[in-house]
Amino acid sequence: MNSIIPVYFRGHPTANHAAILEPPSLSPDRAVLAGRFVIALVSWATGVSEAAIMAPNRGTGDTARARQVAMYLLHTSLSASYGEVARAFSRDRTTVSHACRLIEDMRDDPRHDALLSRLEAVLVPAAPVFALGQEA
Repeated sequence: MNSIIPVYFRGHPTANHAAILEPPSLSPDRAVLAGRFVIALVSWATGVSEAAIMAPNRGTGDTARARQVAMYLLHTSLSASYGEVARAFSRDRTTVSHACRLIEDMRDDPRHDALLSRLEAVLVPAAPVFALGQEA
């Protein structure tokens, strides 16, 4: 079952792969599955655990920022609507909107922009797999 995890996630000391290894239901919510993918990537890149990113409370500043980055990437790179992102993170659409505005503003800093660009380079090719942004 370990072969499901991409090579670049294996063995990362802070990664929690339990969510990735859960078998999808018969009719999986693509936004939730895409959210799991993005959360795993952001966890790997930031060192914040997947469990902390998905926790119902705000957490530390680093945790909140990692969650905001994941929301931003799910919206911008995988074309998920605010509603889809909110559902994937069990948050309100206004929280997602705030996170996207905040992270977009942070792109003015070259260090943040470089990190986001690297993460986007991984996610953009995966967009057709999830086919998001087509809510009824």
